Amino acid sequence: MYEITRMRDEHREELVKNIRQVDAEEIWAYSGRTPRDVMDELEVVGRHTALAGLANGALLCLFGAQPFTALSSVATPWLLGTNALQHNTPAFLRMSKKWVQQQMKVYDTLVNFVDARNVKSIRWLKWLGFKVYPAVPTGPFQQPFHRFEMRNV
Repeated sequence: MYEITRMRDEHREELVKNIRQVDAEEIWAYSGRTPRDVMDELEVVGRHTALAGLANGALLCLFGAQPFTALSSVATPWLLGTNALQHNTPAFLRMSKKWVQQQMKVYDTLVNFVDARNVKSIRWLKWLGFKVYPAVPTGPFQQPFHRFEMRNV
């Protein structure tokens, strides 16, 4: 059984313990921070907007869309996955497509960055309908990241 629920403290802890290596590397390359640092910040900043994707009670991912400001029509979509995500791809794809469509009813633009090494995520973002721009040096280590964006036309 698949479900989406509000993030709880135990979800944050489970993500830190079981984060996909590609996500941990992306966090480090983009910000010089650890998954623990990001989860601690999420406790403060995104507590009421972060969601958890579950399969039979097991955490697949944490995700959300953080508006630039309280009244902004632009938001930053994000997702951090656990190792269990790779075993639940079809259901995850269906849920993610529906969620992005819902967000586009709330926001005019969704925009963020993805590590150029994260080929699966780039393919997924394109499948969702995001425009993926050429990679540019980003973050404290100047690693290549692609900006991705979806706009209501």
